[in-house]
Amino acid sequence: MKNSPYHVYDGAGQPNELLEIAQGATLTIEKGVIVKFYNPGLKVFGTIKAEGSSDQPIIFTSPSPQDGDWSGIWFDQGSQGSILDNVIVEYAGSRVRPFRAGSQYSPDSVGAAIKVEDTSVTIKNSIIRNSLFKGVWLVNSPNTVIENTIFQNNNEFDFLSASQFPWDRNIAIYVDSSNPEIKNSTFENNLTGIYLVNGSEPIIQDNLFLENLYPIWIKDSYPVFSGNELKDNHWNGLVFAKLTIEKDYTLKADLPIVNYAYPYDGIIVNEGATLTIAPGTVIKSVNNTSGIVVNGTLKAKGENGKMIIFTSFLDDAGGAQKGSWGQIVIGETSDNSSLEFVAIQYGGNKWLEAPAHQKEDFVLVVEGNNVTLDHLIIKDNNKGIYINSSSEPIISNLFFTGNDIDMEIGD
Repeated sequence: MKNSPYHVYDGAGQPNELLEIAQGATLTIEKGVIVKFYNPGLKVFGTIKAEGSSDQPIIFTSPSPQDGDWSGIWFDQGSQGSILDNVIVEYAGSRVRPFRAGSQYSPDSVGAAIKVEDTSVTIKNSIIRNSLFKGVWLVNSPNTVIENTIFQNNNEFDFLSASQFPWDRNIAIYVDSSNPEIKNSTFENNLTGIYLVNGSEPIIQDNLFLENLYPIWIKDSYPVFSGNELKDNHWNGLVFAKLTIEKDYTLKADLPIVNYAYPYDGIIVNEGATLTIAPGTVIKSVNNTSGIVVNGTLKAKGENGKMIIFTSFLDDAGGAQKGSWGQIVIGETSDNSSLEFVAIQYGGNKWLEAPAHQKEDFVLVVEGNNVTLDHLIIKDNNKGIYINSSSEPIISNLFFTGNDIDMEIGD
């Protein structure tokens, strides 16, 4: 494809069907090529080699720029070895064909600027911008690499999703059951930067999240973070919404953690799993239905000078008060949990998800076995610690201030 711009319709000249690249075929696109889509997009069963340069990028766009003006590029099972390097993909992400016709989504539309399903691709040195629905959508993608790429202005609210939560609709990168590497990239002015779901285990490294509504949203997934920077986002933290821990996992201190429940989900540690929280980690719960239930094991071991802090999302803004969030419940099946050098503040509210919610207004409920509580600061909660008399925890160095009730022991 040496000459451009190219104008793409379907085979009948109507803007309804995706152009397909057959399995075994390779489409090579040279530097500087511009491809304009009249609502369809590409479905790739073969391979795309789109390798531009910084001064001659390859551009996939629309003839009349508008978010969601065309479907996008869909890499499907069987596609192998595709590379998008120095590419701009813009104004894609339509979920209907033709764009905004009728009120139903088309199951055959892409719904993203780039969708990668049951395969992997490499995207680097590129720009993904002004998508209606998603920028990049990964489904069962084991080894996709996204590097040095800008995700920008993927924030127009999809009118077909108006009754749904925007954070899982308008997203720069949606990661579903996938394990990509996302590194050295910039996420700017998106509704949600990265959304993780269904056991995804991405490596997210050295990225900048700037002026997004939600930088990273995590649901039942196990990401590994390092070297990322959050700046001027509406919620300036990693948003954990319904995190069910089914295997050993560690929360580290490099970014603030926001625990958000809608309405009664929170962080749940299942039997047989261990959640480790590193020294210096800060977990901010958003509402009075946000909390942590430990049916397995919790290892929250801070250090002198690097305490682990459980607090309210409103703490920094000065609006936190007693009962701003729910509870930490060490359940009856929990064994060998420990909280050491930990501060718990502004919590203690009824939380219906907690199995011990009848102990309402206590910020820490201890019912498990072999629990260690050492160097805890329990501050400004409705009530402090409730201990089941059969639990017999090891207790030392507890400090209480500003609670209506500091501690209670009962059956």
